[in-house]
Amino acid sequence: MILLDLKMPNGQGNYILGKLKDNARTKHIPVIVLTMETLAGVRRQMFSIGADAYMSKPIRWPELFTEMGRCVRLPKQLLLDYHIPEQLTLSEL
Repeated sequence: MILLDLKMPNGQGNYILGKLKDNARTKHIPVIVLTMETLAGVRRQMFSIGADAYMSKPIRWPELFTEMGRCVRLPKQLLLDYHIPEQLTLSEL
């Protein structure tokens, strides 16, 4: 999982997100975009590029943990191969 700030000193998060989602090796990594930006158009853009979640700062820890838990879902084949319960919680990782 990647927590990605939309505004960075040496680049924009949308560029980084696009590169991650265009790369076969990284496209399946869940990305949560964190930002001070509240415009609905920016939110839609991030989801269209491939963000798994979009959260406005200041971040509330319980909400972040909920989004992280929602984003981290193991592939069903991995669950079957290793006999892992499908509803694995963060505390069980």
